[in-house]
Amino acid sequence: MQTKRETYRRERKNKASKVEVLTEAQKIAFAPMTFQTLAALIDFNILQAVSETPMTREQVMEKCNLPKYTVFTLFDAALCAGILQKDEDGLYSAAPLGEAFLFDPMTKANFNFVKDVCYLGAHELKESFEKNAPAGLQKHHINSKTIYEVLPQLPEQMLKSWYEFDHYYSDDCFGEVLKIMFNPRPAKVFDIGGNTGKFERACLAFDSECEVNMIDLPPNIEVAQADFGKCGVEYTQCTSEHVPCKSSTECDLRKQIETECKNFELPIIQDTDFDGHAVAQPQCPCEGLTFRESETSKFKTADFDGHAVALDRLKFHALDILKEENNLPDMTGTDGASTIVLMSQFLDCFSEEQILRILNKVGERINEHTRVYILEPFIDNQFFAGAAYALSHISLYFTCMANGCSKMYNEADMKDIIKNSNLKVSKAYYNIGKYDYTLLECVKA
Repeated sequence: MQTKRETYRRERKNKASKVEVLTEAQKIAFAPMTFQTLAALIDFNILQAVSETPMTREQVMEKCNLPKYTVFTLFDAALCAGILQKDEDGLYSAAPLGEAFLFDPMTKANFNFVKDVCYLGAHELKESFEKNAPAGLQKHHINSKTIYEVLPQLPEQMLKSWYEFDHYYSDDCFGEVLKIMFNPRPAKVFDIGGNTGKFERACLAFDSECEVNMIDLPPNIEVAQADFGKCGVEYTQCTSEHVPCKSSTECDLRKQIETECKNFELPIIQDTDFDGHAVAQPQCPCEGLTFRESETSKFKTADFDGHAVALDRLKFHALDILKEENNLPDMTGTDGASTIVLMSQFLDCFSEEQILRILNKVGERINEHTRVYILEPFIDNQFFAGAAYALSHISLYFTCMANGCSKMYNEADMKDIIKNSNLKVSKAYYNIGKYDYTLLECVKA
């Protein structure tokens, strides 16, 4: 039989637990306001200022040239949220939580991505689920089926945060992944969904002989070409969906433009009409590359971290992989000259049905001398709870902003899709890079 004292203690314990739950509930209820409070602290340079020198609110007003209302109101919210802390002398400084948004690269990349890319569109999450379409894009006055086909046309800050987020995670893996993929050494590499060509750069620098092929949507290919400053580019197929054509007939092959770097000067590219599109580039806009004459190649060579790279080993294929026909290039290898195919953070951009179609298309273009690699940060393979939390919420970005149908996947879910395709998993590599990526090696089934 319980005594009154025991019953009272149990009731108090339950009430305390309920208070904690309600406190967490208020944090979720006001999360958008807390988020914008932090954004304002950063934009007003307040957080940086108090992280360097603890100050009173009045000192912050003077240093940041802000009125009392702004500083006092933001500080009340930031103190409750644990972004700022106050000592016994009334001096405010950045709390450890606040410092994470100033100095932790991962947190900064995630925050800016949500602020500049996702925040407005998140309001349309329910509608996006109902329509299986990224209704949040409309918040940015973008009328497109997916974010990818208009990526180069996004507002400058939005595009900057998108690329910084995308590159921050996968770039860390490339060194480790290349060592796995090049054992044994392939003759050709195909990167499906190459984006801006970060992997291509790493691959060209890693190996001095392999041919590297980047496959992506036409607008992304154009951006990558500009980044590389390469004009002698081969295309397997030309699509002109992203720009209205003067001609009603699609061309099968864009005209190949070739220029040479001579006397250390950047080349002038002549105006060229690709199926009715006027293309004019006054100079090669590549940044961070040192061009020089090459005795072995008629194309440019460039320094990638000290490596001389012949860019005639780099080829681009502009295509939409979701087209009904299989428009992928031949990716077969031979005995002694194998081929590898990489899809790095690519399949999470598609629904399960679309992934199955893509894998089957890949399977149709390879043979027994081709290895296919799928690189993904699977939710169920994360060591830290914070990483799984972030990945599961990135799925919501895909819903409201990217395409309305894809998500970050679990390894088990991806393997189930692969089992139903004409590929099969032959090996799996875990804990790649700092962010627990998984590399699935597949072969033709």
